[in-house]
Amino acid sequence: MVGAEQMLTSLTLLAAGAHQQPPLLDIDWTALVQLGAFLVLLVVLRLLVFGPYLRARNEQTARVDGFRDEAQGLHQQLDQRLADYESRLTEARRDASTQSVRSRAAQEAKAQTRLAQARAEAEDQIAQARRELATRVPAASLALRMRADELARVIATMALGRQL
Repeated sequence: MVGAEQMLTSLTLLAAGAHQQPPLLDIDWTALVQLGAFLVLLVVLRLLVFGPYLRARNEQTARVDGFRDEAQGLHQQLDQRLADYESRLTEARRDASTQSVRSRAAQEAKAQTRLAQARAEAEDQIAQARRELATRVPAASLALRMRADELARVIATMALGRQL
């Protein structure tokens, strides 16, 4: 009996034109409701998730770019300071070398002056000693002659055995 009722229902449906297959895509009010729910969800997610995320990401990118620019500026300042330091150091070394040369020249000039003064003093002392010797030589020569004469008489007396 069940089989007969089913057959009867199937035949009725065939006769009524229900033998067509249902459409592949059945668009009805549920599709519009789903589309509306999707659009609401899209707006809510954009406001609550994507918007803040994108703002935070843009802010972070801007901060990173700012820090990068600041670091680059600091690096350029450091390079400039280093170049200034090196130029000042080179100039200071050059000045020190010039000062050293001047100091050596001054010390050498002082040494030459002292040496010249010492030579002059030595020459004065030698000249003084020569003058003194020149005045003493005649007197010493006279004394030696007298002593030589006296010794010659003594030796002759001893050699001859008599007084001269």
